[in-house]
Amino acid sequence: MSKRKQTKQTKAKDINKRILKIAVMPMSDDGCSHYRINKPYKEMERLGLAQVEFFKSSDLETDRFMDYLNKCDLVVCRAYHSKAILDVIDTYFDIKVLVDIDDDLFDIDPYNESYSAHGTKEVKHGNKWLWKHLVNINIMENKAYLNSVKKLLKRADIISVSTERLKEKMLEYNKNVIINFNAIDFKDWIYRDIKKSDEIRIGWTGGASHYKDWLTVQDDIIKIMKEYPQVKLVIGGIMFEGVFKKIPKERIEYYDWVRPEAHGFRTALMNLDIAIIPLEYSQFNSNKSCIKFYEFSSLKVPTICSNVPPYSDEVPVELLFKDLYSKIKPFIENKKVRDTIGDIQYNWVMKNRDLKKVTEELYNNIKSLV
Repeated sequence: MSKRKQTKQTKAKDINKRILKIAVMPMSDDGCSHYRINKPYKEMERLGLAQVEFFKSSDLETDRFMDYLNKCDLVVCRAYHSKAILDVIDTYFDIKVLVDIDDDLFDIDPYNESYSAHGTKEVKHGNKWLWKHLVNINIMENKAYLNSVKKLLKRADIISVSTERLKEKMLEYNKNVIINFNAIDFKDWIYRDIKKSDEIRIGWTGGASHYKDWLTVQDDIIKIMKEYPQVKLVIGGIMFEGVFKKIPKERIEYYDWVRPEAHGFRTALMNLDIAIIPLEYSQFNSNKSCIKFYEFSSLKVPTICSNVPPYSDEVPVELLFKDLYSKIKPFIENKKVRDTIGDIQYNWVMKNRDLKKVTEELYNNIKSLV
């Protein structure tokens, strides 16, 4: 038996007797990393399941990082860190790697701001360039980057994804794909029974990639605002001025971005009566998770969603809409309906998407493959 093979077998037996040592690199503070990496792996350490060290980009050439690589069992990174992790793999070729990916990076919609980093074709909107090579996009660099992502996905020992649909997609690159559901840390998402006024506050939170999603309900929103003068639209994140230009400004309340750790608190203080999640059907959107539904549910906010994947995969059928105007009317007109649905959603997310439970499942899946 070769020395290298014997060492691997000895290490495998050793892992079974102790908790895992995990290196997370590099640690980021964007919203996706917050849900996909920071929260679950900090929870894993809090539960005593693993010893986890987090490293920032500036740490990757330090002695502390190199020393920990020599003794850790697993390196965890997100797919967009492909270049950094591939450099590590070239040096530490025996190291086991988990790559997390929560979007299909190879199928980005041109109206998504992420197309600037992932798009591989020039795109026109009407007669105007939406994306033009070497003007606002570098197609050659993007192709090279996506090739490095594919190389990393194929090299990884484990890929973790957020949904069953995305798992099927990632099986094209690797046989070891596990699901790590986005989960709610109920210390951050605390239901607050804030005194209500006569307003009916209909809200949403999200980023610039959702412009086309809002276009699917623009006419319904205008119709609702005209019919129900007590309705106020409450927006968190990005404000699409063009979509809302026919709505009086005094009937729209806007909340700017906050750090991921404060997102739950800020969303609770938006004091919503109803949440809506419009989504255009596309293959890219179908591979997303239902995180917005989980968030609003944790605050007992009754939430209606477009009847397309991923929401049609998990959300009860009575909360799905093809016609927003017809679906939302009973929620606006009947507080009892809102309260009943809010409680049902809260109980579901507590049972199925609690951070502790999801993290324990993630750890067990990792341990079985490492």
